[in-house]
Amino acid sequence: MTKNTGLKSTGRKPRKDLFPEIRKSLGLYLRKTRLSENYSLDDIEFISELTKSVIWRVEEGLAYDIDQYIEYASVLGKTFHTLFKEAMISYPVGPRLALSPERMARVGLTTKIKELVTEEKLFEIETTVEHISTLLTQKKRVEKTKKLSSSISTVLTNWVDDGILTSRKSGNINYYKFK
Repeated sequence: MTKNTGLKSTGRKPRKDLFPEIRKSLGLYLRKTRLSENYSLDDIEFISELTKSVIWRVEEGLAYDIDQYIEYASVLGKTFHTLFKEAMISYPVGPRLALSPERMARVGLTTKIKELVTEEKLFEIETTVEHISTLLTQKKRVEKTKKLSSSISTVLTNWVDDGILTSRKSGNINYYKFK
């Protein structure tokens, strides 16, 4: 039981239902295709690795697992691309929320550092945040601010997390190099 609601907690945040119309359209299209091929739910269950309840949930647009839609479409001889095309499904693309100005600045800084990587052959040998900061300011790509080193460090740490760079620490200085 949770303190606030008095209800039993499942331990998970409720799922945000972002595309219910798309799932519903996919399910309807799959049902129509199944019926036009004269397959029953039992037939689909037999020739796929889906249970009858999963097949029903897919047809109703209630299934969240994309693999289930792909498996069902495949059994009916449809690729997932074809499924979207024939079901005439379209959806808006792009971010749902705008990045904060601070995050947008970091995206811009990442672009400028990538340009330096090409021009200066950065990270072929160990490189420091200070070296990158100096290059960026010398080439007038950015202005020196109190947060510049911290912002560069954030970009490089993200690249380490993404497996692009390796880092080692010596004293208070981090050294970065391509993997």
